[in-house]
Amino acid sequence: MRNDLSATFGHYSNGVRDVPKQEHFHGNTNEAMKNTSVKLYYKILDELFKRPALLVATASKFGKEFDNFVLDFVQASYIGLFTPDDVYFGKIMPIYFPQAKISVDHQQEKCEIAPAEVETKICARDMESMLDYVHRVFGSDSEFKAVETKHSMISAPLLQDYIVLEDPQEIKGPGIVICHPMYEDFFCHYDADATKVLKVSLGGNNGDKVEAIGICHMDTSGLSHDHIAFRLLPIKLGSPLCHFLAAGHLVWVQSAAVSQGLLIN
Repeated sequence: MRNDLSATFGHYSNGVRDVPKQEHFHGNTNEAMKNTSVKLYYKILDELFKRPALLVATASKFGKEFDNFVLDFVQASYIGLFTPDDVYFGKIMPIYFPQAKISVDHQQEKCEIAPAEVETKICARDMESMLDYVHRVFGSDSEFKAVETKHSMISAPLLQDYIVLEDPQEIKGPGIVICHPMYEDFFCHYDADATKVLKVSLGGNNGDKVEAIGICHMDTSGLSHDHIAFRLLPIKLGSPLCHFLAAGHLVWVQSAAVSQGLLIN
């Protein structure tokens, strides 16, 4: 797999780069669009983008070899990774968005919750159980709303340049619940005020319009110091880390109020 992609995209086959050269990748991508190995590359990006657990886990479950592969062939923004200061009006970001309404279809990705985590996490089989959980963690009398990444049209997944069409909006609330599709279930977890929710309007080179939902983890001190995110982004342990969610992931925001501007310190 490494050799096929190296031949197709012209990347290093036996070295690790901290930041791939964007223009080099794009040039080779344009030449290789009809090559079948580009489909393999997009499949890998799809798997990375739609599994946000990879971004917040203590370490990559796939091991060092996979981490090195990512460093060789992936730039942070391709899979929606960014820092709070990285997104602003007029910023151009190369991003790969999976097709809308994705779901993980592998048996091994079934949702599992340890007994000690039942108060903050749940495996929801349907919308009714999801809403029951949201009511339980927010309080039965609380108001909340759901937001998700939306595409103006359904097109084939494509790594392309997106321009930020306006300053991001922060969707504020005292607590949020994030629900990720996993096989037959949704993995839902509660996050307190150490997490920020952003709405970012993006316009793609091919005319795609995306209203992307971004999650910013403001304290990453609990991650491993050699986590892949710290190798793809120029940040240190403890620094804020953000990532876009693919369509199909739901974010429930308690007493949500949208304020203009990126209000993150």
